[in-house]
Amino acid sequence: MKKIKDIFDLSAKVHLKDIGFLVKTPSGKINRKISASKIFAPKDEKVLTIVNNFLKSSNKKIVDYNDALFSSGLLDSIEFFELLVTLESGGIKLNRLKTNSNIKLPIEEYDTVQKMIENMK
Repeated sequence: MKKIKDIFDLSAKVHLKDIGFLVKTPSGKINRKISASKIFAPKDEKVLTIVNNFLKSSNKKIVDYNDALFSSGLLDSIEFFELLVTLESGGIKLNRLKTNSNIKLPIEEYDTVQKMIENMK
């Protein structure tokens, strides 16, 4: 028995998403174009997803692009650092300020998801 990969040179990818993620047409069929664009979302949506998954795992409210994370008190400094580590382990690279031998990440420049996106490499 031959595998699909051997015959068509294709690899299957499985994307696990939340219930209701797929967009349907008025007739009830899955809208492939819109659903595919959501699955293969640009990095800005990936950042928001990682942030909100982090917040959910900490039993915190989810945020939108312009909601403050640290200055609002939603995250303390340790949690904020853990979020940045989570982002980087998820493939998101943030710009750092290098001064002498120190690396700095000013919190005010990363306080919202939108600011994080603006400060990505």
